[in-house]
Amino acid sequence: MAVAGLVFGILAIVSAFVPCVSLFSFLPALLGIIFSAIGLSQAKRTGEGKGMAIAGLVLSILAVIWIPIFLFLILGGLAAAGGSRRSGGRSLDAPTVYHARPGGCGRVIPRVVGPESVMPVSTR
Repeated sequence: MAVAGLVFGILAIVSAFVPCVSLFSFLPALLGIIFSAIGLSQAKRTGEGKGMAIAGLVLSILAVIWIPIFLFLILGGLAAAGGSRRSGGRSLDAPTVYHARPGGCGRVIPRVVGPESVMPVSTR
C-alpha cells in the first residue's frame, strides 16, 4: 500500500502543475492520501515501507494544497488578460496605439484602434 500511495502522490503532484489536468489531480491526491495512510499503518506492524508511505502522504498533501492555488493563479491570469468591451477592457484583436498631442509635454494618450483603421502593408 505504501508503494501505491507513493505512486499516486507522484502522479498527483506532477499533474497538479499541468493547467488542463490540474483540476482532475484531486482524485490521485486523495487516493495517495488514503493508500499512504494505510501503508503507514501497515509499516508500523511490519516495519517496511514507512519512508515510501510518508513520502506519498507528503506529496499528496502538497498536491491538495497546490491545486486550488494553481487554479486561482491560472483563472486570475486569464481573467486579467481578456476583458470585455463593456467593462472597458481591451480584447486582443484591438491593439493600443499611443499618440502624443502637440504641446502635451510628453504626455502619451492611449487610443484603441479597430481593425478597420489599420492600413495593410503592401509587399513588393
